[in-house]
Amino acid sequence: MRTPPLIVAAAIALCVLPGCDDVPQTAPTTGPVVVSQPSPAGAMSNIPSPSKSKRVPLIEIPFTVEVPENWDHTVDTGVMLLKGRTPSGEVEIMLKTRRSVKPDTLEKELDVVRKAGTTDPNRVLRLEEKGTFKRLEQIEIESSQGVDVVQDPAIGPSAARFYRWIYYFYVQNPASIDFNVYEMNILGITEEHYKKDEQFIRSIINSATYEPSAVDTSIPVPSEPKVN
Repeated sequence: MRTPPLIVAAAIALCVLPGCDDVPQTAPTTGPVVVSQPSPAGAMSNIPSPSKSKRVPLIEIPFTVEVPENWDHTVDTGVMLLKGRTPSGEVEIMLKTRRSVKPDTLEKELDVVRKAGTTDPNRVLRLEEKGTFKRLEQIEIESSQGVDVVQDPAIGPSAARFYRWIYYFYVQNPASIDFNVYEMNILGITEEHYKKDEQFIRSIINSATYEPSAVDTSIPVPSEPKVN
């Protein structure tokens, strides 16, 4: 699957909670919210993992995930991607480490999420918490107005409605008490593809386990540009 340039740009720019260095540090205040407790086994859900899978360390972020055997990492113009085929197409998941955030700041931002309204049918927020480990899922449905129909051989023509589907992981750093912020961003996924492969993709995200010593160093990670 080749991600439309405009969608890639929008996805890279999007971030709504602390740890983002390119937008104001405010959380969404509308949309359905689900606050739940994750399972204690490391995976955040009981959705089964894909068959014929492997557990791999990720690049850029200190997590391992369970993915199909044919999935792999790639670097595209400095962007870290985990990519591979799904039952109905292909998926690219951008991996990124965000700026750390102070505990009180994070708590204020997540409190906004916990109290968020449900007035926007095109936005979903799901917050899961287990002790100091927190995960926020955000889905926003983009308008199809003015965007061409997408043709994907695997799933056929799709009306140009794209989902901004992002997970933020918050892990407290014992050395500083600040929270490290990590992002897994499912890029350029259409509404049709989401409907067909949602559970499959969730099974991969839900398999994510925090393992700070397991970062894959076999692929060079481009250094951040210095700010003068």
